Amino acid sequence: MPVRTSPLPLGEGQGEGSSLQLSERDRALIAPELKAFVAGLRDEAARAAYTAVLTSLESGSVDGEPLERLGAFLELALTTGRARHRLGPSGEEALRRLYERTPRGAAAKESASQVSEALAPLVGGTLRGLNVDVVRPGTYRLVLETDQYRLQLGFAPAGVTVDSVELKL
Repeated sequence: MPVRTSPLPLGEGQGEGSSLQLSERDRALIAPELKAFVAGLRDEAARAAYTAVLTSLESGSVDGEPLERLGAFLELALTTGRARHRLGPSGEEALRRLYERTPRGAAAKESASQVSEALAPLVGGTLRGLNVDVVRPGTYRLVLETDQYRLQLGFAPAGVTVDSVELKL
């Protein structure tokens, strides 16, 4: 069964009822970046949605749709390299930790943990084969073979998946 590591798109019910409390330091780190992002948005609906995130951010507590948008913003800032470029490695790490506290980030972290769990049986075994294939641009397949297992992992911009696990008898 594939393990999904990509966050759900906005509006798929992630984190309903959850709330993220932000420290003064967190808010000071995020607010200037989010303000610059909002200023660059041309779509009025998107600008209004992210302005609501800014309003929630100022209160120190973000929940509901603004929390979903905050997760999307942090994901964008981290994946594009903007966070590292503008805030340096320590700022990027702080944003990554915040991202993991959003429903999107928590889902990605949980899926990565599931992939690690699927790989655990390989520890201590002898690696017999290792192959990486290009599935399509930006998407790769890693096949790992040991004496007892054959695993296929998929790597794509949306995340990593366990595509198959086979037990050799």
